[in-house]
Amino acid sequence: MNQLPSHRQHVVTLEDSYIFKERQNALKLTKLGVHRRKVRRGAVVIVALTVITAVEYWVAVAFASDISLMGMLLAIAAVKTWLVVDYFMSITRMWMPEEME
Repeated sequence: MNQLPSHRQHVVTLEDSYIFKERQNALKLTKLGVHRRKVRRGAVVIVALTVITAVEYWVAVAFASDISLMGMLLAIAAVKTWLVVDYFMSITRMWMPEEME
């Protein structure tokens, strides 16, 4: 009596291993690209914070006697606060699905 095996064994061929390695390489490249984008975004945020701080300092020093510019200084501080909270504290990602992070 000839019995068939209860499960089919899979033989890994050279082509299968090549495809597997290519998928692994593609995944590594994807992770590297994501890392580079995050580093680039971090650099942009740091530069933006530096520029905004310089503008804030200039406004405070140049118009020190004009108290009406306090609103402008508070607005600049609010923008800087949002950049820090959003990028460095990742507050907006708390509500994102994991696939989008």
